Amino acid sequence: MKKVLYLLLFILINLTACSSTAVLDEDKIIDDQQKYQELLKDQAPFIKDITFKTMDGKTIEEEANWYTLDRQVKVMMTLTGNCTSVELFKVPTGSETYKQQQLIEEILVNQEVVEFVWTVPNDIHDHFFIIAYNKDVGRKSGLYNIVSQNY
Repeated sequence: MKKVLYLLLFILINLTACSSTAVLDEDKIIDDQQKYQELLKDQAPFIKDITFKTMDGKTIEEEANWYTLDRQVKVMMTLTGNCTSVELFKVPTGSETYKQQQLIEEILVNQEVVEFVWTVPNDIHDHFFIIAYNKDVGRKSGLYNIVSQNY
C-alpha cells in the first residue's frame, strides 16, 4: 500500500513539474514573439516590387534586361513594414560610377503602395534603384536598367 501511495505521489509530482514547465515554455514563446514584433518595428521596410507604368497605367515590360521609359512614367513601389520615406536614385551604367549617382526625389511615405510620377531625362541610359527607410534605417532595392525612349 505504501509503495502504491509513493508511486502515485511520485507520478503526481512529475506531472505537476511537467505542466509548470509547459506554462513557462508557453510564456517564453509569447515573450519571444512579442520581442520579434518589436524588432520588426525597428527594421527597414522590405521592398516587394518596383514597377514602371505609362501615364495611362500600362505596365512597362522589361526587354533584354532594360526598361524603355516614356518622357513621363509612374514608378510604383510596393513596400512592407514600417516605412517613413523613400529615396529614388539613378546612376550611370558602367564600373566605378557609384560616385555619380543622383538623387531623383525623396518621398515621405505612410502607405504600402507608393506612386511617383517621374519626368525622365531624354538622354538617360542608367541604373535605377530606391532606398526605403524606417526613420534612419534603410534597405536598398536591386538595380533596374533604364533607358529613355529618345536615347
